[in-house]
Formats: sequence, structure tokens, C-alpha cells
Amino acid sequence: MPAISFAYEMAEADIMERPPRNPIKDRLVNRRLIFFSYLQVGFIQACGGFCVYFTLMMHNGFMPDRLLQLMRDWENKYINDLEDSFGQEWA
Repeated sequence: MPAISFAYEMAEADIMERPPRNPIKDRLVNRRLIFFSYLQVGFIQACGGFCVYFTLMMHNGFMPDRLLQLMRDWENKYINDLEDSFGQEWA
């Protein structure tokens, strides 16, 4: 991928004549980048992950309202026929 960006990026004639950046004032990671990468993109990815999870569970017969207390019944040694939202039994 970096080779593609080098091929299409225009060369800067005065790149070596510019002074170096000030490490105190000109930071590489600033508040705007952290906000964008962690809060905005992270929220979108989390929503996408939950959407996929609930879609797959619904496809397998477990509706979201049934998923809330399912772990208690799933790990119970004495319940051997766990029923999903469609009436199918899971052993």
C-alpha cells in the first residue's frame, strides 16, 4: 500500500528546506485524532459488531429478549433441553 501512495502523491520541491516540526507544539497524535479514532470510529465498529452478533443469534433461533438470561440456563447441569425462541431444543 505505501508504494501506491508514493506513486500518486505529488512531490514537494521544498521538503528539505522546511524546518523540522516543533515536537511540543506540532504533535502527531492530538485530541482531534484521538476523538475520531477511539470515540467516533470505535462507536461505529461496536454498533456493527452488536448488529452482526444479534443477527446471527436471531438466525439461530435466539431473539434478543431471550438472550438476556440465557447464560444461566445454558450452563445449568440439570437443564438438558434448552429451548430457543422457535421451539427447537438445544442439547
